[in-house]
Amino acid sequence: MTARSIAVLVALIVISTCGIEQSRAETQAPKKELIHMMLLQIYEQRGSKEVAAEYQALIGLRPTDANLYFRYGLYLEKAGDSRAVNEYRRAAELEPSNPDYQGALGNAYYRAKNYGAAAGAYRRAAECDGGAKYMTPKYVGDFDQNTFRLEQQRAYARYRKQLQDNQ
Repeated sequence: MTARSIAVLVALIVISTCGIEQSRAETQAPKKELIHMMLLQIYEQRGSKEVAAEYQALIGLRPTDANLYFRYGLYLEKAGDSRAVNEYRRAAELEPSNPDYQGALGNAYYRAKNYGAAAGAYRRAAECDGGAKYMTPKYVGDFDQNTFRLEQQRAYARYRKQLQDNQ
């Protein structure tokens, strides 16, 4: 028996002991969500490669759950996957007033060296209720560094364009 089969079996046993009726059609989606949540928890604890597939399955079932996108972004970021930016962006779009989603997006942009986007995300995070931590010197310094780096990039791009135009 494979690890996935065992995990599904455990999830079904837990669901049946929780009093969820298997014959009711209207409980099908919540049962699927519960099974995927349980599998996700098991896979995360084991450090299994199936974690990404479970996040994707859950996102398919709950496409407007900002916290799910955020958690998937955290997982991808920890794995060193640059797709974390997309998941943080989706979470921030779904809940633009959440400073943690905006801040995580800023951090992901910063690591991707997209300093202009990072500064914008940090600024949005600082403007949210509860976003005071993004006004600390660490993030304010990042605003300044991002602005400085962005200006350096723009100046270099202008310089390269002038060189091309003069040739």
